[in-house]
Amino acid sequence: DVRILLSTSNIDITTLAKYLKLTWDVKRRIGGVVLPEIASAYFAAMDAGAMAGKLLGAGGGGCLFFLVAPELRQDVIDATGLIEIPFKIDREGVRGAGL
Repeated sequence: DVRILLSTSNIDITTLAKYLKLTWDVKRRIGGVVLPEIASAYFAAMDAGAMAGKLLGAGGGGCLFFLVAPELRQDVIDATGLIEIPFKIDREGVRGAGL
């Protein structure tokens, strides 16, 4: 479903946020996947205006992806204390931009 959603030229952000929230809920239910520091950053991002977030990888560290309106991006970065990793989504998947 998400692959189809992302392949369209007019992405429904509300639906994408719903799927991202679902993946967060699933990973939280799996014991040991979401560390307390990750959960704290996730909820700080949500409080700062992120629409949704996703833990990437198998957990135990890794990266968090947040779906955020451009005007709230810096608020989320400041609230979480995390660094931003620029990226782009293309037909090959997610790639670091300029890395």
